[in-house]
Amino acid sequence: MPLGRAKPSIALCSQARTGNAPAGAEPLGRAKPSPSRETRLRARRRAYASFISLLCTVLLCASCAAKTANGAAVEFFAMDTVMTIAANGADSEAAVNGARDAVLALGSEITDGASSADVDAILSLAEEMRGLTGGAFDIRYPGSENAAAGSGFDLGGIAKGYAADLAADSLRSAGVTSALIDLGGNIYAVGVKPDGGPWRVGIRNPFPDGADSPYAGVLSLTDLSAVTSGEYERGAHIIDPGTGEAAQSGLASITVIGESSAVCDALATAFYVMGLEKSLGLLRDTDVALGAVFVSNGGAITITRGVAEIFTSESAYEIAD
Repeated sequence: MPLGRAKPSIALCSQARTGNAPAGAEPLGRAKPSPSRETRLRARRRAYASFISLLCTVLLCASCAAKTANGAAVEFFAMDTVMTIAANGADSEAAVNGARDAVLALGSEITDGASSADVDAILSLAEEMRGLTGGAFDIRYPGSENAAAGSGFDLGGIAKGYAADLAADSLRSAGVTSALIDLGGNIYAVGVKPDGGPWRVGIRNPFPDGADSPYAGVLSLTDLSAVTSGEYERGAHIIDPGTGEAAQSGLASITVIGESSAVCDALATAFYVMGLEKSLGLLRDTDVALGAVFVSNGGAITITRGVAEIFTSESAYEIAD
C-alpha cells in the first residue's frame, strides 16, 4: 500500500548548535546564504529516505516473534487475514519467523501473479480437486477455461491451506515438534502441546444465541489440520460453479480434518456447495481426508466416523456411516 509522503520535521535538524561553530560553518550570528533549490530537494530526499527506512524497520519489528512461556509466537497480516504462528521449544523464535516468511513470500507471489513452484503446485492441486469434487471446487472465474494462464482465477479457497502446509513444513525443518498455526481459521496443529496432550481446537457454533456452548464441538488434533467454511466465515463468498450464484446446500458450517491443510481448505469450500449427502459419499469413497464435521442450517451436527475419536460436543450429534 503506498505510503503517504510525510514532511519530516526533526530529521532535518541533525546539527545541534554549540558554543563553537564546526569547521567550515558560518559563525553564529552571521546570516547564512540560502541554500539552492536543488540542495533543499536533495536534503528532503535524504530525510524522506531515512523516514521510510525507519518506518520499514518499525513495521518489521512489529511482526517479529515474541517470546512466550514455552517458546515464541508471531502475529502478522497476510492474504487479507490476521495470522498467528506459535511454537514451543528451543530456537522457536527463529523457527516461527522462518515460517512467517514462507507465508509472506507465497502471498507476495500470488498477489504479484508471479510464476513459482508453489503457485504452480497450488494450481495443479486445484485442478485435481476440481476433478475429485465434480466441479464443486473451481478456482476459475466464469468464462475462464484455463487457470494456468495466470489470470481469471481466484485462489481464495485453497491458498491459505497451502500456506499452512508451508508453515508446518518450515517449522518441522527447523526442528520444531510442538506448534499451532492459525491462518485466519485454517488451523494446523504440529505435534502435541508442551504437556504432551493434543491441541484442542473449538469449532464455532454458527447459531450461538441460546446455545449451551459457543462451540459446535471441540477437536483434539495432533499433526492434523482443520479448516472451516460457513456462513459466518465465508458463506457469502462461496459460489456454486454450476449456477454462478451463492451456494445453497442446507449447510451452515463444514469443518474438514486431514493431514493436508490445502486439501482440507478446498474440500471445505466444495462441501459447502455439494451438501451433506454428496460430501459424505466422497469421504466414504476416498481417503482424501480424515473426516469432517457438518452443521446444518437447522443446527443438526453430523460427523464422519473418521473423526469420532477426536471430536467431543456438549450438543447431540450423529455419526454418519
